[in-house]
Amino acid sequence: GTGPKAGSPLYLARFQAFKRQNASKSWDQLMSPNALKKVIETATSGGHSKETLLPGPTGEINARFTLAKPPIFYARPGAQSTETQANTMTALGGVAVKVTEQVSAEDLKHLAPLGAVIWWGDATTAQAFDQALAARDGPILALITGHPDSTHVLFEQHVCIDTTATGQNAALLHGDS
Repeated sequence: GTGPKAGSPLYLARFQAFKRQNASKSWDQLMSPNALKKVIETATSGGHSKETLLPGPTGEINARFTLAKPPIFYARPGAQSTETQANTMTALGGVAVKVTEQVSAEDLKHLAPLGAVIWWGDATTAQAFDQALAARDGPILALITGHPDSTHVLFEQHVCIDTTATGQNAALLHGDS
């Protein structure tokens, strides 16, 4: 068909090189698993959800939908850097989970719901977090070591409906008369 194809304006950001971030601050103590669960449960919900009708040829309806992914977990070292990154995530339309103490890699294996983890600290911890995320059951989760973009926080779906068989009346597809 002539409808939207793979990729979108959001997807283009993935072709850019990003600079790995490294915050020099660190947390003083380890956050307990119960505290981590509570922070995820109380994370701002809702996130970004949007439908956009796209132009297309006669005989097609093209729409693009975006929906916030599960919460993005900020394991960054230091309160100020965590707050800054959470504000960035919210501005992109995502749901941010802010930690208040150091997170263990082991705890990342079991936290849910979880959309990704952001870490702007040392390479050794990044490797441990990456291995913990890889050991999880279910969808593959990203370890984001640079600035996040919209594709980290949003699901995107394109829908193309061929309306030619309905005489250009899309309501017929829903069973409406």
